[in-house]
Amino acid sequence: MTLNDLTLLETTDSYTVYELIFDNKGKRIYGKLYYPAENKHNITVIASHGYGSSMATTTENAQYFASHGCVCYIYDFCGGGVNSLSDGTMLEMSVLTECSDLNVVIDGLKQYDFVDYNHLYLLGRSQGGMVSAMVAAKRNDTKGLILFYPAFVIPDDARARYKTLDDVPQVSPIMHGQIGKLYYQDIFDMDVWEEIKGYDKPVFIAHGKQDAIVPVSYACDAAKYYDDVTLLILPNAGHGFNSDEFTYVSDSAFQFIKHCE
Repeated sequence: MTLNDLTLLETTDSYTVYELIFDNKGKRIYGKLYYPAENKHNITVIASHGYGSSMATTTENAQYFASHGCVCYIYDFCGGGVNSLSDGTMLEMSVLTECSDLNVVIDGLKQYDFVDYNHLYLLGRSQGGMVSAMVAAKRNDTKGLILFYPAFVIPDDARARYKTLDDVPQVSPIMHGQIGKLYYQDIFDMDVWEEIKGYDKPVFIAHGKQDAIVPVSYACDAAKYYDDVTLLILPNAGHGFNSDEFTYVSDSAFQFIKHCE
C-alpha cells in the first residue's frame, strides 16, 4: 500500500499529514501519519501518548520528527482518554489493551511501502512509554526505543492504592479519568522489569528529576535492564516538558536516532 491509499488532511512546507486508521478486533484505532516533505532518512517513529490523553499531546513529536525528515505516526489508544478519536472507553482500557493496539499499529504500518521496517523506532510518553517498552521487548523489529518520563511506576501505584485485587471497585477515578477494574487486573501482579528486560537494541530515556507522578528513580532502575541506554535527567523538569525542555530532549532523541543509524 502507498500514500495514495490515504486520506490527505493537511500540507505544510515541512510535511504532509494523512489520516491512517487501523482495526484491532473490530475496534477502530484512529491515527495520523506525518510524512516529511523530504524523506531524508527512511526512518519511521511511532509515538504513543500517555494515560487519559490523546494524540493531541504527541502532535508536537510528529511535527518535530517530520520536520527533521522522518516519517512519524501518532494515534489514540482505544479508550485511551476522554478525547480519544479511537473506539472504546477508558473503562475498557488497560496497559495490555494498549500493548495490543500498538502491536496492531506496528504490523499495519509495515504493510505500507513508505515504511522501512528495518528503521522503525517506538517513542512513548508516560504510560505510552511503559507500553512501548513492553511491546519492544517482545518484538524483534524495532531499531530503537525512545521513552519520555515512562510510567514504570504503574504496577507499584496499583498495589499501593489497593491491598488486594478484591478491594478494587468496578470503576475507579484516577487523575483526570475513570478506569475499569480490568486496568488493575492486568497490572496488579505485574513485574514491570520482567516485562521490559531482554530488549537488546539502543534505548533513550528522558525524565524530569522533579517528576511528582513518576519518580525519576524508576527511570534510573529501568536503565539497569538495558545494555545500551542513554539516560537524560532534566534537573528542573516535572512530568512533562516545557517548550525549551521539549526542544532539548527532542534534539537529543534525534541525535540518538542518528547514532543508531
